[in-house]
Amino acid sequence: MKRLRTLALGLAALAIPAQAVALSCAQPSMARLFDWARESGEAMVIGHGGLSHDGPRPAGPKVTYEQDETGGTRIVATGPTTATYRFEGDLLTPEGRLEKQSLTVTVEAICLASWCGGFPADLNDALIALAPTDDEEPYKLTVGPCPGEIDMVPSAAKVEALERCMAADNCGPTEHKMFDN
Repeated sequence: MKRLRTLALGLAALAIPAQAVALSCAQPSMARLFDWARESGEAMVIGHGGLSHDGPRPAGPKVTYEQDETGGTRIVATGPTTATYRFEGDLLTPEGRLEKQSLTVTVEAICLASWCGGFPADLNDALIALAPTDDEEPYKLTVGPCPGEIDMVPSAAKVEALERCMAADNCGPTEHKMFDN
């Protein structure tokens, strides 16, 4: 009996997975992203429209592991981290809606430890968080491993909520609730 119990405990221990390291992301919310940008002093506009890339979608960065000088391991992102896309649509800004814009956008895929964002597929109707740049391209979209920079199926109510956020320079509880559902 004791041997059977030991065997059962041993099998149970094998069934318990080793400690897993996982990335935990907050629920995506354009309202939360807007408030974060405002609180941090980052400039941001919301694009409402399409985003496309000429040719096949880039593969994006991959993570490799290299040994450092001390014998430890470091994580290195390799591969393309930026790609040029075309945005066609309206911009929601603090000054109001700028209609029918056609802009070149730099999309940057970033990594957080061993998780990387990827380049988006072509989009027809999306809300896209764009940061103004001083570079040749006027706007940048940063795509990380956690979603949140793109809302791929925005309702008219979500667009109106973000217009209210922009006009008030703040997203209130009503706007947050709109994106939390």
